[in-house]
Amino acid sequence: YVNAVYLRGAHFIHDLRTRMGDESFFAFMRDYLARMNGGIATKENFLTILRQHTSADVSDIIAEYFQDPR
Repeated sequence: YVNAVYLRGAHFIHDLRTRMGDESFFAFMRDYLARMNGGIATKENFLTILRQHTSADVSDIIAEYFQDPR
């Protein structure tokens, strides 16, 4: 559980930051916090806000970390 949730999650965030660059990544994180603070966030919320802050293609990163295990 620790590996699946915490470690992979940290790697996912790191990979996004690397691809997006610090300025876009931190603007995204601030916006995400402002919009979702106190609410229940979904994967769709996260990805919608993410895409508003980068023109970088992050589809491969998303596919790697959010594959359907079936």
